[in-house]
Amino acid sequence: MPGLAPGLPPAATSAAVVTAESVAVVLLAFERTAPAGLVLAGAVLLAFAGGVHRALRTGRSATCRCFGTGPAPAGRVHVVRNLALTAVAWGGLAAHLTAPGQVHPAGAVIAVAAASVLTLVFIFFTELADLLIAPSAHAPR
Repeated sequence: MPGLAPGLPPAATSAAVVTAESVAVVLLAFERTAPAGLVLAGAVLLAFAGGVHRALRTGRSATCRCFGTGPAPAGRVHVVRNLALTAVAWGGLAAHLTAPGQVHPAGAVIAVAAASVLTLVFIFFTELADLLIAPSAHAPR
């Protein structure tokens, strides 16, 4: 993370990120505080996207240990993924604010199924992007 937040103390920055992510999870667990959790999650993801973009623009190297995977060089795909996740969080906020109320069981099942698929897509986003961006590079020779 040092390459993503130059000039900030790495230990304090890491602690702040973990704290913000943890608070977002707790806020999302309760219907009353879910909007605040969605805003916080979106803000953290937007900050990640901005940090990666800035590192790329200034030529700094940074690694991404997103989703617990090994270190990978941060790149444009990480900016896109974080912006997409920001859109999901803020889309959830818009949905929550425009259609508050009780959840229908069938709607909940569909939402959980869609969230499961999207979770896998975002976990393997970098690998999927590698396959889709340069398919000829992965073809057997």
